[in-house]
Amino acid sequence: MTCTKMEGIRPRRVALGLSVADAADAIGVTRQAWNNWERGAAIPFTPVLPDLARVLKCSIEELYTAPEDGGPKE
Repeated sequence: MTCTKMEGIRPRRVALGLSVADAADAIGVTRQAWNNWERGAAIPFTPVLPDLARVLKCSIEELYTAPEDGGPKE
């Protein structure tokens, strides 16, 4: 089964205490793009995924699943 919604983005961002603006700036995208990812209206282009995972302190695979405890792994 292929997942297209990145359920792990918002909970991880919130757990890290990042605003949408801070998270978007950290990887060089607009707040609108980030919001679209969180809402499931769009998914990031493949080249953005490593930076997205780095900012959210998780693996790329974890971006597609909501964290069990609501926070990133340390």
